[in-house]
Amino acid sequence: MGQGSGLSLGREKVRAEASASGEIWPGHRAAPEPDLWAIVLAGGDGVRLRDLAGKIAYPGCPKQYAVLYEGRCLLRHTLERAELLTSPERITTVVSTAHHREVEIHLVDRPPETVLAQPTNLGTGVGVLLGLTWIVGRAPAATVVILPSDHFVRETGLFVEHIRLAERAIDRFPETVP
Repeated sequence: MGQGSGLSLGREKVRAEASASGEIWPGHRAAPEPDLWAIVLAGGDGVRLRDLAGKIAYPGCPKQYAVLYEGRCLLRHTLERAELLTSPERITTVVSTAHHREVEIHLVDRPPETVLAQPTNLGTGVGVLLGLTWIVGRAPAATVVILPSDHFVRETGLFVEHIRLAERAIDRFPETVP
């Protein structure tokens, strides 16, 4: 066993102890979890991977709606990760009206008021702004995590752990966030 292995095990132990005690890192206790909300961005046209998604699903299928692994599309995987962070009522999904067929299939179980449709895909910034506007109307002091719906995340637990760490850091050091 090399030196790197022992150091890695030491970090894991410190991180596990800090996490179990509710600390951000040893000696720095986190305040209660802030009001976390999520925006899932699913309004993209899937241009870069259109050919691949078209072969897997059907021609022209946006990649976030293509079933790529474990019998679910990337959007469903993203929503499952979001639900590990907050409740379904606090997850807003920004879609494109051009994807109405896919939305009816993949978002049928979502609270209807949380699915926001853009008439036209105007890019990531506009999708984020639409989601933020909806959230601020309900929770002006919310902490918001933005989740693209077309990302593959192999280690969901580690992903959630890092979001929680960022959430606690924001709560502990609010002056660092504009």
